[in-house]
Amino acid sequence: MFGINKTSLGIFLVCISLMATQVAIAATQGIMSITFDIERIGGIANNQYAVWLEDSSGHYIKTLSVTRFAANGGFNKRPDTLPLWVKVSDWANNVQTDVDAVSTATPGTGIVTLQWDGKDSQGQVVPAGEYIYKIEGNISGPKRILWTGRIIIGQGPNSSIASAEYIPDKETATQKGLFITNIKVSYR
Repeated sequence: MFGINKTSLGIFLVCISLMATQVAIAATQGIMSITFDIERIGGIANNQYAVWLEDSSGHYIKTLSVTRFAANGGFNKRPDTLPLWVKVSDWANNVQTDVDAVSTATPGTGIVTLQWDGKDSQGQVVPAGEYIYKIEGNISGPKRILWTGRIIIGQGPNSSIASAEYIPDKETATQKGLFITNIKVSYR
């Protein structure tokens, strides 16, 4: 009738169905919130942090926040600045708009709250499932903390507990203070 064969019509309907599914996923995707306390530590090469997400296999998804010094190439001046995040995110190859979108001033003492809308660094909605969040912080020079946790998104409200790894060890890393504590992560 309109010059459309059954195969073309079938492909068209499948495409419409896939687009509708993507819109439905985007409309029902919740928000993940990350909250943590910062205890500002005096001195040089301190108080830098990055927060990012990976899929359940450990592939980088998106940086949620990073201190301005680190985001703007501070890792070139001080190679001890957030080395895991720099490597995983391939940050040295990011464009200025990416840097501007997630960078923040070096924090003072207080509470930091971040939210993730379930989109990757290209703005695409990620599928429901398990995701890894990480918070890396420079306590003093090469002394760091790495908080890691897992959370399920897209399958109902839930929360998560993160665990800390101190580099090189807790006693050495925390001689000046803990820097990042009280991580609370939830999905709604």
